[in-house]
Amino acid sequence: MSLIKRAAAVFMGAVFTATAAYGANTVEFRIGSTEVNIDNGTIEKKTVEAAPYTKNDRALVPLRVFSEALGCSVEWNEETNSATVKNGENVVVFSENSNEMNVNGEKKLIDTCAEVVKDRMFVPLRAVSEGLGFGVYYVDSTEH
Repeated sequence: MSLIKRAAAVFMGAVFTATAAYGANTVEFRIGSTEVNIDNGTIEKKTVEAAPYTKNDRALVPLRVFSEALGCSVEWNEETNSATVKNGENVVVFSENSNEMNVNGEKKLIDTCAEVVKDRMFVPLRAVSEGLGFGVYYVDSTEH
């Protein structure tokens, strides 16, 4: 089986596509919308409590919804205000208001901090995607 990985999020006129382990899952978000489309062979439309948004020209997505839609596990640590996401051998940890993420034990700087809004952690789409081993692609939504 190919390790092709795919996920997607739509961002104001651009489609963000990342790729998910062992399959072709697609997750589509629209900035400011709580409607999410998840395609893992059949399309499931969901309404989520927290809409993605932009900050510092970065798309921030709700970490749990995005990660779990791709088959990853997410654990929240209340004591440290951090979230751990696991995708096979890849482990990524985000801490609230930190400009660092930990990827497989290695600290990496991110240009937009993870933040908690209304009890949901939001993280930069590119950072979480690449940290979990997904690619990210941009497609003009008018062509989508």
